[in-house]
Amino acid sequence: MVAVSQALSDGASVRMTEAPCGVALVIPTLNEAASIGAVVRSIPRDVVGRIIVADGGSSDDTGECAQRSGAEVLDAGRGYGRACLLATQAATDADIVVFMDGDGADDVQAVRSLVDPIRSGVADFVIGSRVRGDQLDVRDGDRDALRNLSSGNRPDAKIFW
Repeated sequence: MVAVSQALSDGASVRMTEAPCGVALVIPTLNEAASIGAVVRSIPRDVVGRIIVADGGSSDDTGECAQRSGAEVLDAGRGYGRACLLATQAATDADIVVFMDGDGADDVQAVRSLVDPIRSGVADFVIGSRVRGDQLDVRDGDRDALRNLSSGNRPDAKIFW
């Protein structure tokens, strides 16, 4: 794969690969040096092609720990939403983007169960919940509650929660 650099809309740049990676995992962070290395190292690389840590201006060595553990690090500036946006813009080579916390609260092995319904064509959009524990299938009448989460005017979008 050839590495290239892409300028983002605000002048920041990120190193990325030319070949499609399939799944990019985005981890927005702020001062998570104590946990980010273990999180990055435990991500199933047979599922995830790219790990992008979007650092929100950490005052500790979050970015360095993430990079040493195998993640690409994007200096996103302050703000969770900004970190998510810039990382998504950087993941132009991904077919699927997964968001995960960097504090170790999410089960990184669950990424497979989030990605599989999309890859198989069963779902267009999947939301994981640490507390809900069950699946909401909008094909069974729950569509109105989540219609705005689907992409645009796609009432046929399949969403699992």
